[in-house]
Amino acid sequence: MAGKKELFQKEGRKIWSYRFTHPRTGKQVRGSTGKTEKSEAQQVLDQIKADIWLTVTPDTDKPIRLWGEAAIRWLEETEKRSIRTDASRLSILNEVMLETPITDINGDYIREDVIKGLLEKRNIKPATINRYVMLIQSILNKAYKVWRWIDTVPYLPRPGKSKEGKRKAWVTPDQWKRIHAELSEHYGDVALLALATGLRYSNVAKLEWRWIDSVNNCIIIPKEVFKGKRDHALPINETARRVLSKYYGKHPTRVFVYKGRPFDRLNQRYWHAAVDKAGVNDELRAAGLLEFNERFVFHGLRHSFATWLVRTGISVDVVEELGGWAPDSSRMVFTYAHAAGVSRLLPYSRRMDEILEGTNKEFSTVLAPVTWSFLAPSELSL
Repeated sequence: MAGKKELFQKEGRKIWSYRFTHPRTGKQVRGSTGKTEKSEAQQVLDQIKADIWLTVTPDTDKPIRLWGEAAIRWLEETEKRSIRTDASRLSILNEVMLETPITDINGDYIREDVIKGLLEKRNIKPATINRYVMLIQSILNKAYKVWRWIDTVPYLPRPGKSKEGKRKAWVTPDQWKRIHAELSEHYGDVALLALATGLRYSNVAKLEWRWIDSVNNCIIIPKEVFKGKRDHALPINETARRVLSKYYGKHPTRVFVYKGRPFDRLNQRYWHAAVDKAGVNDELRAAGLLEFNERFVFHGLRHSFATWLVRTGISVDVVEELGGWAPDSSRMVFTYAHAAGVSRLLPYSRRMDEILEGTNKEFSTVLAPVTWSFLAPSELSL
């Protein structure tokens, strides 16, 4: 039987936690039983201790790694611009996760201890909670793939849709022209190709020449880099063709280069400065497309692509295919095996040429909020 110190409840919590000394390593084992009844929690604890004796040998036993160790190593090894944000979020997560063994972090633990027990009590919005969970998932992925601290990676739950996720800001052709005028030639070409094709920023900025099928006049984004984890092909309209032709021959593998080097990152400050200078954010807020503290992000060009096409009368099903939003991969006809089928969508893709040239008479420039059933909240992220 476990002693009183082995099974306990944290202050203000109903769920029973456990801690005991590992019989072979001498280190403390900590975690949550996920149970509110003490008798059930005791059964969980007894089973955990029995599993250790039955399955762990001195030769194969791995040292128990705590979440705090993983968090520190993540901050030390990760190089990205948002590392300060990660550090801030980890300091909050450490309030409950600091001494938790990473092998005990699973869906139930995240749902009960982290989301309900910590983040929701702080009145953190669902969309931001998603980012906390994604950070935890990223650290666990690295603990599995790189550090080899764990043998499996659990799938962690998300709190669900946020109200902000339903808002899809888009710009009119006139607003786009004003934004484009504030951008440098190079950055403007990246943005124009994103708008003309509906591709995500990462797929446009890191576009490779080998993904361009000149025979079938299409761009094929391989599943390894496409968010939907499937090959995605789209026809090359005239606007996209003009942009691509400007960069042909400048680099052996990548389309967009800056000062001879491949172009990768989005300079968000530069982008927001251009949108602000164009006066677009205030107009979108007045139209109800943005909240008072929101700004039009680069990904909004993808929403503009969808909105413009639907407003010219193209069906949502066709726009789904063009943008790669199809909910069922079996509906996608875009693979390397039959890329020639993309040509049937070219007339629809050319509507973007008409809108940008101002020759499409069916398009309405009246700003209004829109909600697309095929655009998930996660699409808002860059």
